[in-house]
Amino acid sequence: MSNNNDGGPLWTGLLLGLITGTVVALLYTPKPGKEIRSEIKSKTDELPNDFNRLLGDIRELYSKSSEVLLNVSKEQCVKLQSALEDAEKAVQSKLDESKKEKEAVNE
Repeated sequence: MSNNNDGGPLWTGLLLGLITGTVVALLYTPKPGKEIRSEIKSKTDELPNDFNRLLGDIRELYSKSSEVLLNVSKEQCVKLQSALEDAEKAVQSKLDESKKEKEAVNE
């Protein structure tokens, strides 16, 4: 059930989408070439910061999700353990009743 996917395709897609969107937006604006090149360079210089911020947000979300999953798993484990204990008591009770009935029949 574990998935060893490190998210490589996701990161590649996000990065390519960010770059493509930036370039398309800049190329479709009615500005002189020098200004567009300057903006492209500026946006390109911002990419590592944007990427690191996005990566930080994803790590934070992953961390919170992991905590929630761990808490839910612990709660379910406690419920399951309680249900198993109840089932064990019920089986033991039935066994005791069965023994008593068998002893009553044998007397």
